[in-house]
Amino acid sequence: MASPIQQLNALRLRQQQLQQRIQKRTRGGDQVVEQDPQELMEKMKAQLQTKKVLYQTLFTIDTPLEVSDLEDLVNKERAEPLDKAELQENLQELEHKHRVLHIDHLTLSAEKECLVIGKLDKAKLKVLYDMLFGKWTPSELGPPKKKQKIDDDMDVDKWIKKESLEQILNKPSTVEQQNQKKHNELDQILDKQSWRETQLVQTFKSKDKKSFRHFCQYMTKEDCKRSHNRNVACGQIHYIRIIESHTDTALGNCNFLDTCLHMKTCKFVHYKEDLSDNVGALTIPKSSSQLLEPQWINCDVRKFDWSKLGKFSIVMADPPWRIHMEIPYGHMNDEEIKQMNLGVLSDDGYMFLWATTRALELARECLATWGYERVDELVWIKTNQLQRIIRTGRTGHWLNHSKEHCLIGKKGNPSVNKHIDCDVIVAEVREKSRKPDEIYGIAERLSPGTRKIEVFGRKHNRTPGWITLGNQLPGVHIVDPLLDPVLIRKEAELHKVTHS
Repeated sequence: MASPIQQLNALRLRQQQLQQRIQKRTRGGDQVVEQDPQELMEKMKAQLQTKKVLYQTLFTIDTPLEVSDLEDLVNKERAEPLDKAELQENLQELEHKHRVLHIDHLTLSAEKECLVIGKLDKAKLKVLYDMLFGKWTPSELGPPKKKQKIDDDMDVDKWIKKESLEQILNKPSTVEQQNQKKHNELDQILDKQSWRETQLVQTFKSKDKKSFRHFCQYMTKEDCKRSHNRNVACGQIHYIRIIESHTDTALGNCNFLDTCLHMKTCKFVHYKEDLSDNVGALTIPKSSSQLLEPQWINCDVRKFDWSKLGKFSIVMADPPWRIHMEIPYGHMNDEEIKQMNLGVLSDDGYMFLWATTRALELARECLATWGYERVDELVWIKTNQLQRIIRTGRTGHWLNHSKEHCLIGKKGNPSVNKHIDCDVIVAEVREKSRKPDEIYGIAERLSPGTRKIEVFGRKHNRTPGWITLGNQLPGVHIVDPLLDPVLIRKEAELHKVTHS
């Protein structure tokens, strides 16, 4: 806080500035009309005193009241009669600037007009009075007692100096300015991207900028062509409307688009991605680091020779653990799962092993049997279509289960990217036993561009960069240059699983 000497110097500087402003306002032509600052100060005090008496008088009146009667009441409190022009100026200020009162103009005759104060807001008037002259609480909002001196020069001087004092008090001190500067510098340092964050961005940045495609705002190729008035659509992603016999186009689009669980009966319009060729459209060159297309093998995973597939950096398995409910695939007992020779699929890598709550301990034993050390665990929090946690799940013997576990095991000394993803996935439940697609992104960021395999997979598990094995897949599709398609097909035929 500033010292009294600094406040006094500031007040003197303020007084000098006021004198200079007054001199500038009184300039006329080439000559300067000099006025005594003391006279100007006395005039200002008189004007403020007039305001004070007027405001105090307004507290005592009842509306409506003629302005002439108000003038008589004010003059009773003054030694000299009040100038009518000054009274009109003050009333206009209260009406138009502060909106404290409203004056009605009544015409009594062709030559005579009467001014009447119709409305008066004494609450606003009280606030205005306190701001100008300090807090004053008269008895029942009446005039001050006779023994009180109305011409209180101390109140007027205090009002004149109030603005300067507030500016001094509100101005930040040197210490506060230095602290604020330090905080700003700290904020800039914290907001700046760290070296590690920069390296992560570079690691996962697309080498080919054109490999990222936007959605077309017109959605379908037909609307895109029509809007651009040309024969070909743009190179962005388009969709095809799905119109069935039960679809009512007047209802508009389904909020779930292609993820609707009732597409066979839902009457809203649905969409799917348009994968048809667009002749003449912008072509997207393939990046050198693009993942291989999805590969799969239909076989009996209990008898398949895993050594023919080579080594993988990521192995994912979702075994059909025995549970007491109906599921769209067969069960395997605990010993069958444990005896599977999945350890030969990797020498240096990670395994993502999905497990039910009952089978968590068994899953840890399987990891150890296959040569993996459990190093982490991922949890999938299940939500419904409204993105709310499912609290009435169909699994669980004592409590409703709203989550699933995925144990992560490590073998050897793999080179991977750590500390990128979180160990919690919050995703919507879809078909029975279908896991969230986010798990594939986590695995790819952990070990980008390497070989990956998923055991016990189904049609929806086929993913670019992965080889999927299971007994519900359509045949064999292998494009990996490290594998012999003929040899793999023969091995699959030995343990082929047919479907009715």
